[in-house]
Amino acid sequence: MKGEGPEGSSRLVVGWGALNVDLIFEVEGLRILGGGPPAIEAGKEVSGTEEDFQRLLERLREVGRLKWRDGEGSAANTLFALARMGFPCAFIGKVGEDPEGDFLVEGMRPVQTRWIRRGGRSGTTLIVFDRHRDRSIFVRGNVANDTLGQEDIDLEGFRSISWLHLTSFVGERPPQAQINLLAHLPSTSRVSMDPGEVYVRKGW
Repeated sequence: MKGEGPEGSSRLVVGWGALNVDLIFEVEGLRILGGGPPAIEAGKEVSGTEEDFQRLLERLREVGRLKWRDGEGSAANTLFALARMGFPCAFIGKVGEDPEGDFLVEGMRPVQTRWIRRGGRSGTTLIVFDRHRDRSIFVRGNVANDTLGQEDIDLEGFRSISWLHLTSFVGERPPQAQINLLAHLPSTSRVSMDPGEVYVRKGW
């Protein structure tokens, strides 16, 4: 978010959240995945280590079917929909310097992506549905999302936001940056927040 805000920033809607590549699998039943680790439960969102991620991915390839691959994030989905409706929108986030990062940034258009930082490895989630349509989400830890900090965001650009929509991060640095930088928004700015299960577990 370095430098000037984009044209029309006086009425800019901005989303700030995690960006992930979703690998969406279908299985006969969640119990077929075993008891973990990681533990997969219907309706739950959990995160874990790279070892947990690889273990679950290997199991899903054995007993499930990869239905599709997509880019997502709660704030990203919201901003993408608003941009398609004609609202000027931009996104604050971080993706890896990898093909998955290219895929995520390209998939955000028509949302303005100039404030998306690059570095490290892109976030990935494993989303599992069973035949009853019960869903479970596993978020891979130690990725680019977790490293987004206050120093990545230019205050002058931040002050140009008219509406800021916040969603959750697994890592500790991004939510602390969200808390710290809210004080720098102009009094006319509005803020909405979708805490998700991740922030609810933190007591927010």
